[in-house]
Amino acid sequence: KLNAAKEVIANLNGKEIVSQVKNGPVTITVDGEDFKMNEEDFLVETVQPEGLSTQEDKGVTVSLNIVLTDDLIEDGFVREMISKIQTQRKETGLEVVDRIVLSYDGNEKLASIIEKQKEFIASEVLAAEIKAEKCDDMKEWSVNGEKIFFNVKKA
Repeated sequence: KLNAAKEVIANLNGKEIVSQVKNGPVTITVDGEDFKMNEEDFLVETVQPEGLSTQEDKGVTVSLNIVLTDDLIEDGFVREMISKIQTQRKETGLEVVDRIVLSYDGNEKLASIIEKQKEFIASEVLAAEIKAEKCDDMKEWSVNGEKIFFNVKKA
């Protein structure tokens, strides 16, 4: 009855059986016949659910959803642009507390993200103004593979 038993076992709730078998044998019914199963009778495997990263330590399991949504991808672009702008502020010799005027040019995808997240970006980089315009002394940056030009000057 091994094949029938495999089918019955495959349909059991893994978490419940693991918990129950730690306290003693569990009984499964195969074709109307009862069988007592001990912990060593089961092969227990942790299966990684698709789209999750799972780690276990000291009896605690933590799973993180690792699927990148459009919002997460956009947030990544925003954070990377903020990093580039802050680096350019530093390279320009501006003080940490200086308010700036930020100009950008050269990438429609990033431009739409900047417009959508303008208030957040402005608060992070202390921009008094953010504008889409081509100007002198623009520096080219690669933001997650997308090229954009920034100009940072004191407000």
